[in-house]
Parts: sequence; C-alpha cells; structure tokens
Amino acid sequence: RRVGDPGAWDKANRDKPLDRGHLGDFEAHVRRTATSSKYVETMIPRVRILLERCKFDYWSEITAAGLSATLDDLRNEGLSIQTTNFYLESAKRFCGWMVREGRAPDSPIAFMKGGNVRTDRRHDRRALSPEALSTLISKTASEPKRGGMTGPDRALFYRFLAETGIRVSEARSLTVASFRLSDKPPTVVVLAAYSKHRRDDTLLLRADLAAKLKSSLCGKTPTAAAFKLPDRPVKLLKQDLAAAGIPYVDDANKFADLHSLRHSVISNLARAQVHPNIAKELARHRP
Repeated sequence: RRVGDPGAWDKANRDKPLDRGHLGDFEAHVRRTATSSKYVETMIPRVRILLERCKFDYWSEITAAGLSATLDDLRNEGLSIQTTNFYLESAKRFCGWMVREGRAPDSPIAFMKGGNVRTDRRHDRRALSPEALSTLISKTASEPKRGGMTGPDRALFYRFLAETGIRVSEARSLTVASFRLSDKPPTVVVLAAYSKHRRDDTLLLRADLAAKLKSSLCGKTPTAAAFKLPDRPVKLLKQDLAAAGIPYVDDANKFADLHSLRHSVISNLARAQVHPNIAKELARHRP
C-alpha cells in the first residue's frame, strides 16, 4: 500500500535506475539512520547483488517470481536458507523505503516470506576427492559447449573454484581487472561488496593457474566478466559430473554441487595437516 506522497510517483522515479539511482539514495538514508555501520555494510551489498543477478534495472522490472528464482539459485550455489532470508529481508527493506518515500506505488515483494531454516540440509554436501576433482576437470575440458561456456572454460572455472575456495557468487562478480596475473605472486581481488565478510579480499594464485587464466582473459576489456556464467551454473556441473562418471548424489545421499569445490579446498588443507587457524584464514572463515 502506498503511504508516500501521491505526487512523487512520476516519470522521473519510474525512469530512474535502481542501482545507479534509487539505491544510492537508500544507502544515504540508511547511513543517516542506522545504529550500526555493519548493518549498512551488509544490507546494501545484498540489495545490489540481487538487483544485478535478477537484472532489475528499473522499478517496473521487479517481480516476486524473478527474485524467488534468484534466491533459489543462490541456495543452489551454496548459500544457506538463513543467508538468503537475509538477502530477501534486505530487498524488502529497500522496496518498503521506496514506497514510504513515494517513489513507488507499492512493493511487489511485500508478501514474500523467507525459507524454513529447519529444512536446510547443506551439511549433506560432500567434498570431491583429489582424484574425482582431477577427473572432472580433465574430462570437462574435452566436453562440448554448454550454457554459453566451452568445455575448457568450464574446466578452468571448476579448477579456479577448487584452488581458491572462492564462492560462486564472488566468482560471478570478478572482472578482468580483478586479476593481477603478472604480479609475483599473481593474485585476484574480491571486492568488499561481494565478499561474504564485506571487505576486500586478495587471494594468491598458483603460477600455472595464473598462466591459464591469463590466456583465457587475453583480449577482454578490463570491465568484462572473467567468467561468463549462465544463470544456473549448477546445471552445467551436473552434466559435467555425469560425463565424468561422478554421481551428483552419492550412496550416502550427499551432493556434489558447486560449493563442494570450496569444500574440497578445505578438505585438502586438512589432509595436508595445515594448522586449523591457518586453514581458517585461507578459507576466509571469519566471525
């Protein structure tokens, strides 16, 4: 229900971009009124990620169906139901502010409810063994193009996730400019707006992986996406796992999804007897 100034819902508000317009005003409002800076540093990036993933450029494009599908994708990529509930709550606060300010007539997502955290079965995910991971990568490299990605591109993406432990949502945010492949050692930077703990992260890359990335990114503009991922990359992984003879769900009813590649990094650190505190830092597990 509209509670703002009836005269404010005009063409200027309809034509004003969300991310590059309304969201900036909302952020300024939140910074003025919030009692905690952490609240701002978590909520605004969540809204920005949802707008980008849903391809909502203008208010008229916001739909509950589109937002629901993107939240499902985020859960498939490894986010918990609790975390995606936080994303939904952030989006609802933004939309509610739009209505209160008279910038929109009503919120198309006001009725949406979060998922039941008691049904979250993420612990059923499994890490891939080094042998299975090697098989997946080598087999995928010879597979045909799927979802707009060639076999070699998908193989490189899987290897990148498995060696860095980067989350899929973070990998999706990376551009060519995110990489410092000529540095010694080569690195990649995940910006605070996309990092789970909301600060810039610089991750080291192995020299051989950096060389493959340099070849893959050659010729792309600095602002181009490093990985051209489809909306639901988990579908590609399922197909590539099947081609490699690796079950998506094993006999113990444990899943091998994209977040499993991050689990594989953590398992390998434990297998190498890396001190837990160092492994925690490398995996970027922070309070």
